[in-house]
Amino acid sequence: LAEPDTWAIRPHWLDAMRHLIAPEVDAESGLSKRWVIGSTLRYSHFRAGFEPWRSIFRFHLNGNAFYRLGDSCFESFVEQSRRVYGDGAYDVAMAYLRYSLRNNELFLNTAHRFAV
Repeated sequence: LAEPDTWAIRPHWLDAMRHLIAPEVDAESGLSKRWVIGSTLRYSHFRAGFEPWRSIFRFHLNGNAFYRLGDSCFESFVEQSRRVYGDGAYDVAMAYLRYSLRNNELFLNTAHRFAV
């Protein structure tokens, strides 16, 4: 998925991502074992919001990312984030669900599915 207000800043970025993902590919399915591979916020002067939401937002994986679509467990996770956090930005809703202290067990069980 690509957000309409973004663009690649490095040449050959897609080849670099393929190289990064290659060791993570499941031999049987040919798909990445990760649910999301992306980047965190790179703006160092972010001051919006209040805690704990500000810290969670600063470390969420940006919506411009690679997603393992078609994975039923990931789809269930996304649906849960939408139920809990509504119609906000999907990338932020997933982060709020993962990093909330009340969801610590969910975080521990899914942390390996997200990569920066």
